[in-house]
Amino acid sequence: DEAQALWLELTRDLLQRDDPPGLLARLVEPPPELALVEGPVIAVDTICPARRDLAREASLRHAELLRETWERHAAAAATPEGVGARRLRNVCLWILTRTGMSEDLARAFRQLESDTLDQTFGALRALVDLGGAPRDEALARAAGRWSAVPQQFDHWFAVQAQSTAEDA
Repeated sequence: DEAQALWLELTRDLLQRDDPPGLLARLVEPPPELALVEGPVIAVDTICPARRDLAREASLRHAELLRETWERHAAAAATPEGVGARRLRNVCLWILTRTGMSEDLARAFRQLESDTLDQTFGALRALVDLGGAPRDEALARAAGRWSAVPQQFDHWFAVQAQSTAEDA
């Protein structure tokens, strides 16, 4: 589809720019499910797969740029000024993990151990949205880490409830 091809091209171009990371995160994130709907009838069972397929294609085409962007913002401080960079890392990670490549799954599991909650939950979301064994392992690790902290455990449930995994 022409719109998807345009988004993939735009994503490549944006990842090569040095714009504010928060802005890039907004622009590089795959369009929301409802933006992918065409026509007056919504085929609910095709919306989430369409977004997953678009992200998977972006990962296949732009893996190196996504990995470079993720690495470039690794030192994002746990300050309000670092929010955009951390968001961009989470978006890149979510896109990268759509293919299930072992190096990107390893990257997500490393980020899951982050000291910042937004990075930790970004990794958890990426792994939970994959479903299967990566989801199960990520949830077990996170449950062990957060079982004594009710506020964080609430986020653990929310990530699962919002999952778009095929087996969710």
